Amino acid sequence: MPLVRHLWRGVFLPLLLLAAVALVYTPVYRAEFIWDDDDYLLLNPLLTEEGGWAEIWDPSSPRNPQFYPLVFSSFRIERGLWGTDATGYHVVNVVLHALNVLLLLFLLRRLRVPGAWLVAGLFAVHPVFVESVAWISERKNVLSGFFYLLAAHSYLRFDATSRWRWYGLTLICFLGALFSKTITASLPLALGLALWWRGRRLRVSRFVTLLIMVAIGFALGMVTRLHEYQHVLSDGGGPIFAQLDPLKRILLAGRAFWFYPSKIVWPEELAFFYSRWSLDPRIVGQWIYPVAGLLVALLLVYGYRRGWLGRGPLAAALFYAVTIFPALGFVNVAPMRFSWVADHFQYLAAIGILLLIGGLWAQMRGGSRAGRARRGTAALVAIAILVLLGWRAQTQAHVYQDLGSLWADTAAKTPDSWIVQLNRGVWLKQHGDLEGAAHCYQRAAELDPPPGEGGIMGYGNLSSVCFVQGRYEESVRFARAVLAAQPGYPLALYNLGRSLWRLGRYAEAEPPLRALLEQKPDPAAGRAAWDFRRRLSDDRIWYVLGEVQAAQGKIDEALRSYGRALALAPNEPTLHLARLRLLRRSDRITATIAALREALTVLPAPQRAAHKLELGFLLATAADPTLRDGREALRIARELAGQLGARNPYILSVQAAAQAAMGRFQEAATSVEQALELAPQAQDPGLENRLHAQQSRYARRRLFHPLR
Repeated sequence: MPLVRHLWRGVFLPLLLLAAVALVYTPVYRAEFIWDDDDYLLLNPLLTEEGGWAEIWDPSSPRNPQFYPLVFSSFRIERGLWGTDATGYHVVNVVLHALNVLLLLFLLRRLRVPGAWLVAGLFAVHPVFVESVAWISERKNVLSGFFYLLAAHSYLRFDATSRWRWYGLTLICFLGALFSKTITASLPLALGLALWWRGRRLRVSRFVTLLIMVAIGFALGMVTRLHEYQHVLSDGGGPIFAQLDPLKRILLAGRAFWFYPSKIVWPEELAFFYSRWSLDPRIVGQWIYPVAGLLVALLLVYGYRRGWLGRGPLAAALFYAVTIFPALGFVNVAPMRFSWVADHFQYLAAIGILLLIGGLWAQMRGGSRAGRARRGTAALVAIAILVLLGWRAQTQAHVYQDLGSLWADTAAKTPDSWIVQLNRGVWLKQHGDLEGAAHCYQRAAELDPPPGEGGIMGYGNLSSVCFVQGRYEESVRFARAVLAAQPGYPLALYNLGRSLWRLGRYAEAEPPLRALLEQKPDPAAGRAAWDFRRRLSDDRIWYVLGEVQAAQGKIDEALRSYGRALALAPNEPTLHLARLRLLRRSDRITATIAALREALTVLPAPQRAAHKLELGFLLATAADPTLRDGREALRIARELAGQLGARNPYILSVQAAAQAAMGRFQEAATSVEQALELAPQAQDPGLENRLHAQQSRYARRRLFHPLR
């Protein structure tokens, strides 16, 4: 029996927990990138640039989405391994969570916590943790949790042995946790609670070691906070945080304090974003939550002092309170711009609630002297709960498979969130449902009217939908509404410029486009201010500006604009074709020949033949002898004849011009005659006129120069 018990505790139970995690998160392995995964991974230059490593670890870098250097270092390594394939990142998150489950199990056993296996099992399969595991950007949670739990193990080993190498390892692991997410700065307080619970006296040496960790955590917490306030919330986070006076923050903290345990006990209606509560200190009923929290705290302390309650429940409750404190609203946190609470805020803090559940279960189960039936029934109940929670977690994991399922689920649960409506609209637009997207954008603007973020982005995107639908006047109207509320908003400037272009109001279209090009993605201005600008590619803006200038007859300016666009996107066929159209209009043979050579390297096959034919004709008929090249023109004509057939009047026309350029006028005349016989089939009067002109010139042994 001791051998069986040892194998169960040391081998089979850990393997069973790992298998449970792997099974619960099977939907994640096929999942895609969601929401700000693009900001963290796909659009993050620090993961691919040569100097990215140094900047990832530079807290002053404005290009860091957040200063969590260990997280972005892991992303950079993985970017080199599996590029932009989401599967690898998801698997790493699941593996880290599975390791955290084992670390928690062994840590609770080290502390002799009753019901340790149940607590670890709940941590493994509870659906409230799905957001932290299934969302790649929340690598912050699973990675910081890994180092947090390792640091706890090391410190307890140090406390038991007094060997300083274990304390050194503790500090290394603690730094790893902080460099992944600074909410782990609460670890020394949690360790103090664990020592107190186990009856260890807080000697001066222990106090100093924990105080050193507190100082390190505070320092790095301030670094993270400074980075977030300078580069993420540089605008103060919008009007939301400005409205939070001290009384409202107390109301928010009281409500949030109870929200998280409620989702542990009853994990229904879990959502990516939750409806934001209305906070009004004048409503007496809203004070129930903070007052209830205070009363429970007093009862726990009173119960402990009277001997009715042991240290365990008090320590678990204090652990939850200390760990969740940064997410209660007393400090501004970026996600609170959209939702006061989030499932991923309680990845570590929820362990305190799970400890209370595990302790309660252990009391119901009874000790070793309890009857076998009672213990067996308790075990079956626990297993049934774990199975049910695992099934619910797997269902929740399906929500995170792609943006379509994520926003559809969140919109159904939180229909009054402007950020949900906005992002669902973006997804619908990308998938061709313009009417659905327009409805979502309109709804976002209604929920958070300008100058709110929802109104600005809602009307900005609504302007884009109107442009795609050809409703240019409406696009202009929505763009102007955005610019009235927030001058210089990039998307509005772009939509205004290109809509006025389509309406033929070229003089009005040029100023907003130029204003947009003068803007540069300035991370120092705050991510909210520059994020949309960096998503607008300058080549598209230069292209529209070139079209506007060409329509006004500003040939040289338009050509410069096309050139700037091509310098940024040299492989974009649309840009090459636009420049060629303008060059043909301006009869600039030299520039046209050079542009054709450049375009032929990128144009798709169906377009390449016609432009190659044009190049051959220009080379054969150029008035400037330095440009004329009959041999190359003849080679082009023969190459095209091999591809399209020799009986083609256009190819024969080029062939004739090439032969004439080489002084072979008799052959040129014969080629022209053949072309004239085939010309009626083309039904192109311009071609017939050109062939007659060629025939007349070659009969007099003269070159044909249609353009000079």
